[in-house]
Amino acid sequence: MHEVIYGSGKCIMLDKEIPYQPGTAALIPAGIKHRVIAEQGTLYLLAKFVPAL
Repeated sequence: MHEVIYGSGKCIMLDKEIPYQPGTAALIPAGIKHRVIAEQGTLYLLAKFVPAL
């Protein structure tokens, strides 16, 4: 799970683009390839892993 803390950007997962801005939360299923791209500077997100790594 990603929770955006600061900044903006997007997550690309399964040919979908999820806009990231403060307050956005996105569930990334286990084993799914994805990437996060910051827009115009810094993007801080909290990545939560369940179960923990």
